[in-house]
Amino acid sequence: MKNKFKTYGMWFFLSFIWLFVLLLLVDLMTKLLCQAYISEGTQIYLIPNFLYVTLTYNTGMAWGLFGGETGRIILTVVSWLASIIIIAIYIWKFKKLNKFWKAMLAMLLAGTLGNLIDRTFYPSGVIDWIGFQFGSYFFPVFNLADSYLVVAIIIIVIYLIVEWIKEYVEEKKKAPKEVKTSNNDKSHKKAILSQDEIAKLAKQLEEEKVSKELEIKDEENKEESQG
Repeated sequence: MKNKFKTYGMWFFLSFIWLFVLLLLVDLMTKLLCQAYISEGTQIYLIPNFLYVTLTYNTGMAWGLFGGETGRIILTVVSWLASIIIIAIYIWKFKKLNKFWKAMLAMLLAGTLGNLIDRTFYPSGVIDWIGFQFGSYFFPVFNLADSYLVVAIIIIVIYLIVEWIKEYVEEKKKAPKEVKTSNNDKSHKKAILSQDEIAKLAKQLEEEKVSKELEIKDEENKEESQG
């Protein structure tokens, strides 16, 4: 029983399902707390003139893109499709996925579902509550689900770039070896050809020598017959 519990526990840990559940719960809880204790439009600064907490509802994307009821419906459908695709990839490719991709899919799914729940059950839109101020500029308010998506995408892009660089470096390392090997093969072939040529020349010399000796013997025999 203990071995089974340990096996299932290890599988659950390495599957990163726990990461998805944890991130999603934290996102939903922070939104509920903001709704319960912060009035809409109020700004509570955690770091003066830099980081503050507020409560806003967004029917669109960042910077108010695709806002309005139509935009909310379109984004809801897109979020549903994205969630289904991520879950399908996770299930079908589970055995082939390494720990990195499982963690990234868990983060992407938590971010997608976090906002999907808001768009589905809150007609007023997604609950945003994290705000940054840079001087007189106020960065668009967002939530943890947005952070999950952005961070996961950035990590994936960096990962792919690093993997591409590794492959490029390995190919560059292999290329000189292949060239060197081909040059060695060519020189080896040249050496073989030169040996063959030497053998042919030696054979020709021997034949010429034998023919000369035969000619000399013929002349000697002629002289003896004449004498």
